[in-house]
Amino acid sequence: MMIELQSPEALRVGDWTGGSQKWYPTWVRRMSGCGPTNAALQVWYLARTRAALAGLCEVGAGGKAEFQRLMADLFPYVKPGRRGVDTPEKFSDGLERYCAAHGVSLSFAVLPDWEAVPEALRADLPVAFLNLHSGSQKHMDDWHWLTLVACDPARGAARCCDQGRTQEFSLRDWAATTKRGGAFVALNPTKSFD
Repeated sequence: MMIELQSPEALRVGDWTGGSQKWYPTWVRRMSGCGPTNAALQVWYLARTRAALAGLCEVGAGGKAEFQRLMADLFPYVKPGRRGVDTPEKFSDGLERYCAAHGVSLSFAVLPDWEAVPEALRADLPVAFLNLHSGSQKHMDDWHWLTLVACDPARGAARCCDQGRTQEFSLRDWAATTKRGGAFVALNPTKSFD
């Protein structure tokens, strides 16, 4: 059975599901911007689903222009280096700094493995997924951040947002065949929100 986020409509950005790093205005940011784009989707979802976190960003009508502003605002916090945002700590530390700058104290946790993803989704928390090597999942990009929005632990299947659309893949097969691994980052649900 697929465990999904409770409000999938909150992932909508105009006609897309989530954002796309291709929306950055410069070539360098389009090539390296998957980390901040997926950080933006986590913030977007939290701000749209929890009244106490609405101040994290301006969602307005929920369109592309608002999401692009959020991507631009997050870029200095979740800033790619020469190897992109290549560790979960760079991703989570940047998100924590962004939230603090917006008056919200949130901490993000690195999950131990893919089998912890369903628990985060049950808590209505999107999971950022760093795929360093796609293994048998050849339709996915290596060295790339995606946002996990659903998971079927029995089948090992997952659904993610990537480049403004959703796709399904086998998280179990990925874990069994990846050569470089990856990481999973979600909000640390240490307190409840409205």
